[in-house]
Amino acid sequence: MSVELRSDKQNIYLIGLPSHQINGANLPSNRQVLTVLFYNIREVKLTVSESANLVIRECIIFWEKARIPTKAFPNCVKKLVDLYHVWRELQKNCKKTQVTFKNRENNFVKDLDNLFDIAHADTFDRMNIEEDKDFLRKQREAGRPGCLGGIDKKLAEKEEQVRQRRLEEEERKVKQRELLAVASTSSIDSLECLENSDEEQISNSVLSTQIPCPEKSSKRGTKSFITPKLVAALDRCQLSIRDSVYVLHAVVEALGLNSDDFPINKSSIQRIRTQGRKSRAEAIKTDFQNNLPDVITVHWDGKLLPGLDVRSSKKERLPIIASFDDREQLLAVPKLESSSGKHQAKAISTALFDWNLHDKVQIMCCDTTASNTGRFSGACAILEQTLERELLLFACRHHIYELVLKAVFETKVKQITISPDIPIFKKLRDNWKNINTDNIEPPLNFVKAHIAEPKITSLLTFYKTELEKPFIRNDYRELVELCVLFLGDTENKLKLRPLELCIKRDGWRERSIL
Repeated sequence: MSVELRSDKQNIYLIGLPSHQINGANLPSNRQVLTVLFYNIREVKLTVSESANLVIRECIIFWEKARIPTKAFPNCVKKLVDLYHVWRELQKNCKKTQVTFKNRENNFVKDLDNLFDIAHADTFDRMNIEEDKDFLRKQREAGRPGCLGGIDKKLAEKEEQVRQRRLEEEERKVKQRELLAVASTSSIDSLECLENSDEEQISNSVLSTQIPCPEKSSKRGTKSFITPKLVAALDRCQLSIRDSVYVLHAVVEALGLNSDDFPINKSSIQRIRTQGRKSRAEAIKTDFQNNLPDVITVHWDGKLLPGLDVRSSKKERLPIIASFDDREQLLAVPKLESSSGKHQAKAISTALFDWNLHDKVQIMCCDTTASNTGRFSGACAILEQTLERELLLFACRHHIYELVLKAVFETKVKQITISPDIPIFKKLRDNWKNINTDNIEPPLNFVKAHIAEPKITSLLTFYKTELEKPFIRNDYRELVELCVLFLGDTENKLKLRPLELCIKRDGWRERSIL
């Protein structure tokens, strides 16, 4: 009796018992991949994504043995996850007796023993052997007739011969390039001539007789002319090492000097630029660390920035800034594995210890997201644990103002929504062209109806006084200028930039203007 209960407990709805691997001589079916998927989820305690990755890797082994091209690995994983979600929906509705749900269950069960098809969209165009094509067609039929056979030794020998020929061809090309490199000179014209020549048709005898190769200089140039300012200019213009060599070589020749007297080559330029950057970074760090106060504020805010490799997607980076008085210094912009509080705190503490500021930081400034202000796993809490002392948290004023204005807006408008778009703002934007602006009541009449005249005069005096002072941000100044206009002051002509009608929940300044 106990065995039956255990079996019932392990039994999976509509599928059966889980399995630790895919067996058989056919391509895997939907039932087989699901049984292994559930084994990894329930027994090995993996997530759905991790389990799907393992199952697809095991599944691809069968497809490779059958010599059938498959889809990209992420697409295969997505198909298995989608199949799991279909089963999940059926499980949620298992107690419903409507005909629609029963038909879905029946169709799902009928398709369980059919092929879990991950073949490439152009499979038949990529396959050359008709026998393999016929096998795939049979496997796609109901019941998957047919099975995988042994290794075709003749075909395997042919493929091995092709592979060996390719390796020999690659080795020959490598040797040919080495010969070309030996024959090349420091002259740029000769180098370009060699790069444009056909490597396949050049032989050792041709290289030695037909290509004019002037004798190499016995000594490399030692006259140093690359200054830190020149290094900074090359970096600012984002010139590569190769481009820098061409530019510097042309400049030296244009000045009527002998380029052989100067170290103009890729290795020397790269070494000089690297040393220049290192010296500059050390000088900045030393200058900043002189006369530091006992209280320093550390700021950070995660940003999605393009990767250094142009082919890669955007990367999560964390700019870290230290400030005191009127001074600010960028400490680091490390790349993060994720934007979690743990990774942010680790990057911040690493930067502080690197700049020797870990014992001087007393204030933290960041936004109010959960990854920063979480009680246990927030970056602020973890950073305090790392530094072994409490720090003062200064939340970003933009986020604080946003919360205040949000409360005012929801109190006055009586419209609370969790959507990122505010419906009333969206409606106003869509119908703005249809509004007759001539019938709009001047704001001064509204102000006088709710605020006394002395109070209006006092506010105008205060705002005008503030406008004479410098502002940290231009949007603060613009908000004050709009307040002056709203209170009816038309003496001073203020230039305001056009403002696109805001419909988002974030953006405290735009919301306050509206």
